[in-house]
Amino acid sequence: MKTPVKKETNLRSTLSAQTVLIVSFILLILYTGFAGFEYHRSKDDLISMMEEEGYLLLDALMISSERSILEYKEMAFSDLKNTGPGALIKRIMQRRGIAYIVLQDDYGVLMASENLPDLDQILEDPFLLQISIEKTKGSRLLETDTDKVFEIAGAFFFQDEYIGIFRIGLEMDQYQRILQTTRVRFILTAIIFLFVGLIGFSFTVVKQNTRLLSESYQRVKTYTGEILQNLKDAVIAADHTGIITVFNVAAAELMEIPADKIIGKSIFNLKIPCLEPIIETLQTENTIFNHRKSITVKGKRKILSIGTSIVRNHSGSIETVILIATDLTLQNHLEEQLQRQEKLTAMGELASGVAHEIRNPINAIGMIAQRLSKEFQPREDDTEYHELTSSIVHETKRIDQSIRQFLSFTRPAVLQKQPTDMTIFLNKLGQFFRSSSKAKGVHFSLQIKGAGYLAIDPAQLQQALLNLLQNSLDATPKDGQILLSSQITENQYEICVSDTGQGIPDQNRNKIFDIYFTTKRDGTGMGLPIVHQIIQQHNGKILVEPNEEQGTIFRILLPLEEA
Repeated sequence: MKTPVKKETNLRSTLSAQTVLIVSFILLILYTGFAGFEYHRSKDDLISMMEEEGYLLLDALMISSERSILEYKEMAFSDLKNTGPGALIKRIMQRRGIAYIVLQDDYGVLMASENLPDLDQILEDPFLLQISIEKTKGSRLLETDTDKVFEIAGAFFFQDEYIGIFRIGLEMDQYQRILQTTRVRFILTAIIFLFVGLIGFSFTVVKQNTRLLSESYQRVKTYTGEILQNLKDAVIAADHTGIITVFNVAAAELMEIPADKIIGKSIFNLKIPCLEPIIETLQTENTIFNHRKSITVKGKRKILSIGTSIVRNHSGSIETVILIATDLTLQNHLEEQLQRQEKLTAMGELASGVAHEIRNPINAIGMIAQRLSKEFQPREDDTEYHELTSSIVHETKRIDQSIRQFLSFTRPAVLQKQPTDMTIFLNKLGQFFRSSSKAKGVHFSLQIKGAGYLAIDPAQLQQALLNLLQNSLDATPKDGQILLSSQITENQYEICVSDTGQGIPDQNRNKIFDIYFTTKRDGTGMGLPIVHQIIQQHNGKILVEPNEEQGTIFRILLPLEEA
């Protein structure tokens, strides 16, 4: 009787052990499948994130490279230090996580970062050849002669002309470490799961892997975000719902708005310039390229070059819209200044050639008129005769004076610079002008915030400022206001003359510094050109802007290094 019981107990033990083993084995298989699925999903998600951030970096690099090329050309007309697209690549390569950056065409490398690995030519690489033919962009895992990288490549255009292919290699060290860590975690978890048999532990591993993936995403996003934050161009990005996700330092400086007041807000609820192109791109799914736009930020007129780019998800829907704005205000000012200088040079050469031929006959006519007035007496209408001869003499003198004035403008006197206390200088100027404004009933005020010495020609600069103040007085009605102010901003000494007068029409604002252009009935058209010339001789700039309330602001910027 005991033997069957013992056998039954052993059978039950064997069945129980077999059941536990089978169940454990089934659970292990299920967990292994689940772990493998999670591993590949984590791997795909990480690749997708690197691809998304890589495309964002590629788009920013392309638009910034075009701006750098344009700036490299235009800065040849100024005294500023140009950088060029090569310096842009060198600056980006200082960031961690980037293996190389190269721009190459069908024949070879145009420019590249240092320590460039041995890369295939476009015609030898099917992946690059497809991008070159279709003028698109793509990504891939690439094994170079030194290491494995994740490469982002895209066709680069400059002024609608195909230049070549930009290739950015992102280092895979961090990616490999994350995958290795994930594999080790899965193996250890499988062993623990086999011995402990707790299926709930698998959820903990999934949670840990999710956290690890999130941390890796944040690390990837951090180093690409640092690059975007330090770009010279303004970068604004919004997701498919219109929520702003990126507003870099350059954008905050350009719009003069702190980034923390913009990020997280909807572009449809914000009234700041430059957001219309993002809305247009979201609505039409058409990108904007090299669109020139004029905006006014706190009374300051700025010229921008705007471009947008679209980042799509795997389904082809819009994930993010990126806007990159380049401030062309200085470049536009330099172009206008160069064109104006070319005009003045041509007019100076013309004046030098014809002044002698004009002045000699005019002087002869004046001398003849004087002789006629003194040596001849008419038989009748003596008074009218002398009035006519006097008018001839007067007009010839006026023509001669105009010629002298024009010649002095085309051949300006050399500046006699000396260290000048700007506080004393502006106070004396204000006292001199206050009587004129008081006589007309216009309120004049003086605000001096920037104290110190500046190397200037006091007589010449006083002439320029008095000319601006007199123009403001002529344009300002009774009980209006004129303000002369100064301050130090960004290594520049700024002097402003603002009024509440009738203002300058937009169509005339670009002409006011042209010689002989005037809207005054008795004006000569020489005042503002002379002002511009004096400021230019001081290595400064003069800008004209509409006043926020009413009237005009003339802003003079003098370099502090002249102090």
